[in-house]
Amino acid sequence: MLKLTLKPKHTITGIAGGKNFAALYLRKYMLNKGAVFTLKLTEIFNRHHVSYEHMPSGIDDLTVIFKKDALSDQLIDVICNEIQTSLNPDQMQWIDDYAITMVVGEGMKDKLTLCASILYPLGKKDISIQMINQGASQKTSSASKT
Repeated sequence: MLKLTLKPKHTITGIAGGKNFAALYLRKYMLNKGAVFTLKLTEIFNRHHVSYEHMPSGIDDLTVIFKKDALSDQLIDVICNEIQTSLNPDQMQWIDDYAITMVVGEGMKDKLTLCASILYPLGKKDISIQMINQGASQKTSSASKT
């Protein structure tokens, strides 16, 4: 089998951002030990016809990012109450003002210091980053802040 590998002309192809997001942070000890928590969570969203933009997770926590204008305050309350009742998270926090910056490029996986290069100017401007996520393909990275 022939594998063709092209060297990208540019490390970064584009940068996009948006500040019309909200996030739901959930913490539950050993969350990753079973699929039930995440399954029940997405079933709650499905029952209320709520879609999400992104759901990065760790061993004990996950964050669900939504388009802010897709959810009313009443729907947020209903969903959070259902989550509290059915999943009993150790911690639940609604973050109403969330911004995302996405950096995309085919050459990103080959540049080891790229995250530092992106984050350094933000730090110089006192912009606090709450979350960084880079996909396994290493072609996209996102940074989020409140």
